[in-house]
Amino acid sequence: MRGFYAIVGLAFVVVAPVRLAWCAWRDFQHPERWGQDVTRDPRIYLPLAATAATVYLWALWRKFRTRTRT
Repeated sequence: MRGFYAIVGLAFVVVAPVRLAWCAWRDFQHPERWGQDVTRDPRIYLPLAATAATVYLWALWRKFRTRTRT
């Protein structure tokens, strides 16, 4: 079962940044729609995505550090 969770986690780590980059690229092509549609406004979701990615990477780093110490 640990192998399954490892594959799911790896897929998330690969797919999430690719999907976010694609969405950001698409949204930066049409800045005229930023004020009309909140879900396509990168000024809102990019800081949230950066914060979430930082917390996620920090948690992975902390788990790796505690795992290698013991």
